[in-house]
Amino acid sequence: MIVLALLLAPALAEEEEKITITDEDGRNVAVPLDPNSIICLSPGASEVIYALGESDRIIAVTEDCDMPPTLLEKEHIGKSGGDADIEKIIELNSDLVIGKTGALFPEDMEQKLTDYRIPVLWYRLLHIDALIPMIRDLGRVLEKKDEALEMADRISGYYDTVF
Repeated sequence: MIVLALLLAPALAEEEEKITITDEDGRNVAVPLDPNSIICLSPGASEVIYALGESDRIIAVTEDCDMPPTLLEKEHIGKSGGDADIEKIIELNSDLVIGKTGALFPEDMEQKLTDYRIPVLWYRLLHIDALIPMIRDLGRVLEKKDEALEMADRISGYYDTVF
């Protein structure tokens, strides 16, 4: 029994380090908890990660991830998610890729990444109804839940005041 427990321990530890996130497309994706390396193909996601003080985790972006300007110093892997260099993404072997929903990040590209066990979250962020859940999701993934909830509440309050 002890031998079986020792054999299963690495698999159980790996399961404990993942969190399931429901992305903007409604897909349940198991992603690493507290990932060290993230590739952002979504400008909104890169801005939120930066605002949470975790931009060091971003190892590459597309050229449209240009705010704040310090993100321009990251490695570029294409102009946008739809034309991202999939081979370069695979080579970088990140813990997580954040792409844009739908045709802005083709499913065949995602399939290649998942074949290499690189999880992909999709966010497009055309409305606050997508932004707030993404902020909360990234807060959970990055173990910055309190900071993310504060940010989401602040943005929601501002939105409610203006609209």
